[in-house]
Amino acid sequence: MISRTGGSATMEDTLRILVVDDEETIRGILSRVLGEEGYKVTLAESGEEALEIFGKDPHPLVLTDIRMGGMSGMELLTEIRGINSETQVLMNLVINAQQALDGQRGTVRIVTSLSSPDQVEIRVSDTGPGIPEEIQSKLFEPFFTTKPAGKGTGLGLSVTYGIIRDHKGEIRVESKPGEG
Repeated sequence: MISRTGGSATMEDTLRILVVDDEETIRGILSRVLGEEGYKVTLAESGEEALEIFGKDPHPLVLTDIRMGGMSGMELLTEIRGINSETQVLMNLVINAQQALDGQRGTVRIVTSLSSPDQVEIRVSDTGPGIPEEIQSKLFEPFFTTKPAGKGTGLGLSVTYGIIRDHKGEIRVESKPGEG
């Protein structure tokens, strides 16, 4: 479970994520990066442990279920160049997905796979309300945000787009209102 510490965060803007994964490398990356950002991190070793932690916390959580697609953590990291920027991309996408849940209990899922010998596919999905089609084309524009004034800069997805483009990758949105 990850929760933001410090500052005057209210329950609504507290990010808490339960990370379930048996790949030590990925668990370590998420723990280190989020720890540096001021989040308190608790990692579950298994689905059973996650359910146990889940059941003890009455507050909404986001479950991050990391599946490696048959690759070990080290194999995945070998495929991804410049892990710092990719970690930033992943965290931007996870935080965006968590915010889409708007404080409701839901799921953010990260699925990785090797789509070709030299290409890694990372899918981040959530069970949030979905994104209206009319704004999907604007999501990667600098300063575009769906958040109320003062709640977001509109830079996270723009930065994410730039990092992926710099690595000769692509990012796309697949969303339907009501389906996440």
